[in-house]
Amino acid sequence: MKKIETQDYASSGVNIKSIRKVQERINTLIKGTYGPARGIEVLDISDHYAGLYSHGGTTYAIHCDGVGSKVLVAQELGKYDTIGIDAVAMNVNDIACVGAEPLVCVDYLAVAKEDEKIIMDILKGLVDGCGQAKCALIGGETAVMPDVISGTKYPFDLAVSCIGKLSAEKPITGEAIKEGDALIGLESTGLHSNGYTLARRVLDAKSWGSEMLKPTAIYSTAISKLVERFGSSIHGIGHVTGGAFSKMNRLLKTPGLGMLIDKLPEPPEIFREIAKKVEAPEMYRTFNMGIGMVIACEDGASAAALGDLRKSVLTAHLIGKIVNGTGVRIKTKNAEFAL
Repeated sequence: MKKIETQDYASSGVNIKSIRKVQERINTLIKGTYGPARGIEVLDISDHYAGLYSHGGTTYAIHCDGVGSKVLVAQELGKYDTIGIDAVAMNVNDIACVGAEPLVCVDYLAVAKEDEKIIMDILKGLVDGCGQAKCALIGGETAVMPDVISGTKYPFDLAVSCIGKLSAEKPITGEAIKEGDALIGLESTGLHSNGYTLARRVLDAKSWGSEMLKPTAIYSTAISKLVERFGSSIHGIGHVTGGAFSKMNRLLKTPGLGMLIDKLPEPPEIFREIAKKVEAPEMYRTFNMGIGMVIACEDGASAAALGDLRKSVLTAHLIGKIVNGTGVRIKTKNAEFAL
């Protein structure tokens, strides 16, 4: 039998460990700007999904994100009208993790040349995404930079910034997580917007392009309703993005507590295809594997929370629990490993 050469994210050019070291230095540097300014108070929750600040008695969340090399798939397929949904989703889902609901977004679109139809297609996706998230797109910037943006027939990059208002009584950071909490997973629509540097090396875009381009699910509205109803029973929320399930470590604030994720549903076909060339631990460190959001909630509230989420037209599963231990542990029918 021919041996299949395995691949990983680092060999594709994205080293998550190195990136996290840089992020730690960034967080240390920016704290020097946290002094009182114009009546705002910055809430220090570094290494989380959004920045938080208070002004006039209200706490706001702010975040900025893009869609990475998923733009290359859009370019290869010549389909540009959904990538804006991804850009919105990456932001509104992240601020939902701290208990905030999105209010407004602005976008930054950098292109090599002006093409009105393609720009309008990209804007259509942004408008569709904001409609799903129930927030307003109030402005942005379109920069034409042929000396900077280059590559394919119509190269571009896209990012969005989002501001939201805290709907929870206090920020949801994971500090309230305790042993026995249930872990609820919300199904993804596919790859979402992470892991594409590796996925593009493994998958043939001609065969898998449509699946690769499926828009990222927007969870923010359902999460806001969940937080409104269950309040302090929601102890932590994690968006499964860069770093995939290893990113859930940021929710584990209490020493001696870990996550056991042992009831994941069967991964969708696109992940099984990638797994033919990528080892299992690397899959769960890079891809969402069919689960786009993880919610840690009081065990006694988990059945009702699952019911509410399913009423929101989301497919939700009980995927594990908080246990004595450290870090995130994945257990599938074929393997068990720590992330």
